[in-house]
Amino acid sequence: MKSLTFSTLLIFLLLALGVTFRLYNINFDNLWVDEILSFWIANPDFDFKESYLNHKSAEKIPFLFNFILYLLLSRFFTTWILKVTYLD
Repeated sequence: MKSLTFSTLLIFLLLALGVTFRLYNINFDNLWVDEILSFWIANPDFDFKESYLNHKSAEKIPFLFNFILYLLLSRFFTTWILKVTYLD
């Protein structure tokens, strides 16, 4: 068996270090401002009119994305799940 060269050993060491850091911070991501804004606009606790007015006050894009997100969150998620999962 060939002995490992210094460059091969260094590559394996850096790879192991990268995997360790990635697994250590696997759930450490924070939401970005646009994601927080989308969740605020599409909050299932708001009625449709309030969600649309929030969109008009904060966004300059068409309402379709936030409308689809509103429908999905209203149907499949509750505010409690959003707070525990994303806004922790």
